[in-house]
Amino acid sequence: MGRMIKGFVRKFLPKTLLWRTLIIMIMPVVAVQVISVYIFFGRHWDVMVSRLAYAVAGEVSTLVADVETSQPGDYPERRFLQAARAFDLIASFRAGESLSEARQEKIGIPIVEEKLSWAMAEKVQKPFRVSVYIPDEVFEVDVAVEGGVLKVLVPKKRLFSSTGYIFIWWMMFSSVLFSAIAIVFMKNQVRPIRRLAEVAEDFGKGRESKRFKPAGALEVRRASAAFLVMRERIRRQMAQRTALLAGVSHDLRTPLTRMKLELAMLEDEKAKAGIASDIDEMEHMIGGYLSFARGEGNEASEITDLSVLVSEVVSDHRRLGGDIALETEEGISLPLRSGKIRRCLGNLLSNTGKYASHAWVSVRRDGGMAFVVVDDDGPGIGEDAREKVFQPFWRLGENDRGDEGVGLGLTIARDIARSHGGDISLTHSPRGGLRVLLRLPL
Repeated sequence: MGRMIKGFVRKFLPKTLLWRTLIIMIMPVVAVQVISVYIFFGRHWDVMVSRLAYAVAGEVSTLVADVETSQPGDYPERRFLQAARAFDLIASFRAGESLSEARQEKIGIPIVEEKLSWAMAEKVQKPFRVSVYIPDEVFEVDVAVEGGVLKVLVPKKRLFSSTGYIFIWWMMFSSVLFSAIAIVFMKNQVRPIRRLAEVAEDFGKGRESKRFKPAGALEVRRASAAFLVMRERIRRQMAQRTALLAGVSHDLRTPLTRMKLELAMLEDEKAKAGIASDIDEMEHMIGGYLSFARGEGNEASEITDLSVLVSEVVSDHRRLGGDIALETEEGISLPLRSGKIRRCLGNLLSNTGKYASHAWVSVRRDGGMAFVVVDDDGPGIGEDAREKVFQPFWRLGENDRGDEGVGLGLTIARDIARSHGGDISLTHSPRGGLRVLLRLPL
């Protein structure tokens, strides 16, 4: 039972803070209004209508008694005029008319008709009928008396008080007014939270957001200030990492240069060839470290057509001899640091060129994401190693896809993708090799 309630609440509860807060504020007001209306109509208004109906029934009873006690030839018109002035009633006697011939129309206020009928049954104790002239909003009470029918016209105001509806309309108007004020107020309170979420999302996607200043309630300002401190700390740590790797890699080039000079003076060609191979490998590794260190640059994001960018990268690799088929979808534009994405795609296609004969690249859009899919017909990567290859300096063994490179290509590619708010994943390709899926948010 508890799970059902939680599931119901989770399904129908609004997802945004604004509407959740408004529900918390407005629902009690609505509940109070409904209860107030119920109590008002069920108690106060009901009692008020009953009292008015009994008062009118008593006055009609007085007129009935006057008619029945009058002597033959005595016309009660004078008493009817007095009743009109005293009771605000219009009375007339229809001699020889029966109750069945009296006019009757459907009444529009059942509770008034019901209360008046009860009061008439108790006070008059004669055959009667209550009807209404709808256009004139006048109630007609017909009472069968000896010799004819006594007709009494009762104005609506004698049986019905408009203050009840005024009260209801005032409650509705005030509720709508206060709800509108609450919505405006809550929007102003939620706006700093939304702005903080936007800035955090932009930072996660590697985008430079506009100037952000903490605002709103104290708790929101504290959270915003904490985020700004955290953002600067992350940027500082990334800059320190980049500077450290770049410095170490740069410093290593000096002894390598001396080793090359000393190598040139060696006379043993066999030893010379081996040492030269080691030096070349070290230079290649240092180049990889420098490339990794440059992964977090200061390039600004710009709206870029992803299909055009991928086409240019594929064309560059085709000129180098790569057999790559391309399929793109037009109109996929999103904020990118194009230099970084070129480097990311270049690393992916370079790996494909090393281990496969053919590659298939496709660019498509699905919902709020853009996808670049790279398939090849190479040996693929085992499922247990598909996440490990993204670790820095981790390389596959000789029995899988070889051990060439430093082990930073896919690491750099994923770092670039994640700095844009996306990611890279590896799966089995329907072409028989490896499928690399690059996801980027639009």
